Amino acid sequence: MGTLIEKPISLQSTPAKMTGRSPIALKYFADTDMLYIKLAIGVSVESEEVSPGVVLDYDDANRAIGIEIEDASKFIDLSRLELSALPLANLVINERVPAGM
Repeated sequence: MGTLIEKPISLQSTPAKMTGRSPIALKYFADTDMLYIKLAIGVSVESEEVSPGVVLDYDDANRAIGIEIEDASKFIDLSRLELSALPLANLVINERVPAGM
């Protein structure tokens, strides 16, 4: 994966420490034009390209823990995020700016 330089967005319905579950996190890597959707905490031990440019990451228990979308800006309007019918308790939006800017 490339260097994270802008607008990671974390969505969580309940704090992870209360449920034992991980929040969903969307991270965009501008230098490689890759969007990563983190579904669960874990280490990827296997990956599978399920469609051209779409890779699923699996942990050691064969659970999907992430989705990688290559060339994301060609397929997704990254300037807009729509949420619908999610039972959110928290919406955390972080913006990282490269050093020196």
